[in-house]
Amino acid sequence: MPTFPAWLPFALGSAFFAGLTAVLGKVGVASINSNLATFIRTVVILAVIAAILSFRREWSGVATLDHRGLVFLVLSGIATGLSCLYYYRALQLGPASMGCANRQAERRLRNRAGGHVPR
Repeated sequence: MPTFPAWLPFALGSAFFAGLTAVLGKVGVASINSNLATFIRTVVILAVIAAILSFRREWSGVATLDHRGLVFLVLSGIATGLSCLYYYRALQLGPASMGCANRQAERRLRNRAGGHVPR
């Protein structure tokens, strides 16, 4: 019986929820400023992740964060925030399939980099 890599369910979940993001986001930005929509979405994400961290009792790792890792997480957060702003504006101005082009471009860049992010 073949075994599946441990990351596969998470990759499939990511693809599924990314698809939902495009559909739900398109409806959500129809009558609201795209920057405000991004802010509301970010607050919801923050609440969900905080709940997961609390439920799993994973807040203790904050005290032991590596400085270098923290710097790169902050930079990644800035890049993600800017990506979301552009993504929601694209969803607001065009069809949802064009907003998804942003995610497709990200996938192509990742594949060119060997499918992984350097550690």
